[in-house]
Amino acid sequence: SGTLAEPHDNDFLNGRLTVRGRIGSADLVSVTSWTWHEVDTTLDASPSAGRFGLSAPVLFEDNRVYTVRNQEVRLSGGDRFRWMAGLSYVWASTELTAEVAPQSGNSLIVGRLHQINTERAVFGELSAPLMQDFRIDVGARLFRASVDDELESAGSTVSHVERRTSVSP
Repeated sequence: SGTLAEPHDNDFLNGRLTVRGRIGSADLVSVTSWTWHEVDTTLDASPSAGRFGLSAPVLFEDNRVYTVRNQEVRLSGGDRFRWMAGLSYVWASTELTAEVAPQSGNSLIVGRLHQINTERAVFGELSAPLMQDFRIDVGARLFRASVDDELESAGSTVSHVERRTSVSP
C-alpha cells in the first residue's frame, strides 16, 4: 500500500561466428561476435519528488543499453619456427537515460550518458626452439584505443575524448 510498482526488465542477445580454414600452409581463424544488453529499471522516487520540483507520486526510470561488436582474424603456421599474426577490432557503446516521471505530466530527464569505446590492433608472435623441450616466444601488440563520452546532467553537457596509441609485449 502506498508503494508504486517497480518493474525491472533485462534483455540480452549474443551471437558469435567462427570461421576456420587454411590459406596455403597457414591456419586461418576469424571470430566475429555481437552482444546487446538492455536493462530497464523503474523505482518509486516519491520521497524525493520535491528535489525535482515535482509532487508525489513519482517514478525514477533508469534505461541502459550496452552493445559490443568484436572482430578478430589470425593467421598462424610453422613447425620448428612457429608464427602467428592477426588483426582485431572492438567497438563498445553505452547509452544511459535517467528520468523522473510523475504520474501525470511530462518526464524530466535528470541524466544521460553516451559513451563509445573502440580499439584497433595488429599483433604477432614468433616462437623458436631454444634447446630440446624449450622454446622462446616473442610477441607484440600495437593498438589504437579511443573513448568518446558525453554526459548530460543538471542541464549541462560535458564531453570527453581520449585517443591512445601504444605497444604491449
